[in-house]
Amino acid sequence: MLDYNDIKKLKIGILIATSILTIGSISYEFYNINKSYNKIQQNQIQTFESLWKTIWDSNKNIFNDKLDNITIQKLEELVSTPNEKTKLNLAKLSLPFVQINYNESNLSQILNASNNYYQNEEKDDEYKEQETFNKNILQQIEDLINQLNQNNKNIDIKNEKFTFDQTSIEQFQLTPIKTTLKWSELNTLNKNINDINFLIKRQIEENQIKLKEQEIIDLKTKLDNFIKQTKEYQDKIKSDYISIKDFKDLLNEIYSIKIDKNLNYFNKIKDLDFENKNENYTITFTNEFFEKNTFAKKYKNYLKDMYIQVNLSIKLEHVNKKENESKSQTIEWIDKIDISKNEDDLININTLNNIKLSMNQKQEMKKFVETNSNNSRNSETSQSTNQSNRRIGRN
Repeated sequence: MLDYNDIKKLKIGILIATSILTIGSISYEFYNINKSYNKIQQNQIQTFESLWKTIWDSNKNIFNDKLDNITIQKLEELVSTPNEKTKLNLAKLSLPFVQINYNESNLSQILNASNNYYQNEEKDDEYKEQETFNKNILQQIEDLINQLNQNNKNIDIKNEKFTFDQTSIEQFQLTPIKTTLKWSELNTLNKNINDINFLIKRQIEENQIKLKEQEIIDLKTKLDNFIKQTKEYQDKIKSDYISIKDFKDLLNEIYSIKIDKNLNYFNKIKDLDFENKNENYTITFTNEFFEKNTFAKKYKNYLKDMYIQVNLSIKLEHVNKKENESKSQTIEWIDKIDISKNEDDLININTLNNIKLSMNQKQEMKKFVETNSNNSRNSETSQSTNQSNRRIGRN
């Protein structure tokens, strides 16, 4: 049986336990409230600027590696001011370069980044650090493309098979590609270049010392996939780039046109007209120009909307005899573009959109104008006739 002291201790114990449970409950509720508050803070509505700060390095004034397509989509949803629209355009322009800089990319992604920039390069003019970053990546892309092109010039492909003069005794080597871009195919390509260099070297050695032919055949079989891949590179580059030689040929085809004899190649050329005045105006090529000039036809999409500047000058002379009236004109190209680069170099095909063509149109006309002396003689003749008529009337 419990005595008074035992009962007293039991009650005190119950009170202490109850107090502990109460304090624990209060602490737990406080923890939940604090956690919920923090979660509410984290879920606050995101603004354009708050999202911008997560992708923009304010110390370097360039984008960091967090810029991606998802962020672009969120920025598009949040944009509301002209300044934010400018920043969004900068992010869209720079995204391919940022991704290329921080991630592995294939050749298509690299070429697309270059093409996109050439079509929108003015959108980073106000952000000099980012513009420098973008143009640095662009230069690396151009260097890569030119290296690939130099090798491609030295590769002869027939029926997707690599061929070369197997009787040659002169050394012939492809050059491994060097680039700081994270090109996903770089290591594989360079390994294949080294293999093909080995193949060529062995072939030459065989020509010199009569080595076994079977080793060459076996290695050539292994390189078939590489050759197929190289052909794809050639096709991709040809679709997005034009050689300086082809660019010169295109200009030569245009400049060889005798404009006076092919006015139907151009629209809106001013006709010979006594009412014409000195002026500058623009014209474009017609469909007939592209149909009659096969080389230019390949680049119709880039030339069809190009404006040609025409400088019209009029020399008008008045003559007093109708039979001396005449019209003539000469039209010729001026300020011809001179290309001094190596013919094997490449330029982006979108450069054709920036060609500036101009011509001089000189019109010489002689217009019959009745002189004052003729008017006077006509007037005297009229007066004499009237006087004679009056005399006849009086008689």
